[in-house]
Amino acid sequence: VEKFKEYVTAVSLDTYDFLLAAVMRFGKNFTFLHMAMSLPKVWDNGNIYLLTNRPDVFSSIINDCNGHIEFYGKVKVSVLGEGKDKVNPYLWKPSSNHVDLVLMSNQLLKNKKHKKLINHLKQFEWNFRGIDEADTGQMTELSEKIIDSLKTKYTIWITGTPWKLFE
Repeated sequence: VEKFKEYVTAVSLDTYDFLLAAVMRFGKNFTFLHMAMSLPKVWDNGNIYLLTNRPDVFSSIINDCNGHIEFYGKVKVSVLGEGKDKVNPYLWKPSSNHVDLVLMSNQLLKNKKHKKLINHLKQFEWNFRGIDEADTGQMTELSEKIIDSLKTKYTIWITGTPWKLFE
């Protein structure tokens, strides 16, 4: 987190892309939250979204936000979708007194019946985004189009799968 802060303070770019590669059970999503919250614009009622291919990670992120003193009462977590404990994606809008962390599954955004959802979400300013399970092949042409339409300055590509970056 400190190296991330040092880098974004020292280097001025239009957009930043970072790879957060760590072993499973390391606390990648917790680290992602700390990286996002280390930026003043995010800490001051910013909007963050996390896109994942594995919606089962949502409960651990919610526990991280509700169970840590640094995030408790400051971060409002919304899981977009249908069903119990989920927020209707078409009704979601940022709150005025919290950092909003929006959790979305890749499957939700790719579903053709939710094409209007992208237009709804595009109207909001996004300060930070995470692409979880970045190694799972979720980056199809449609995924890239969706991610590109929900613009933000900071992107963290998150993976817990070891992979070789350079031969």
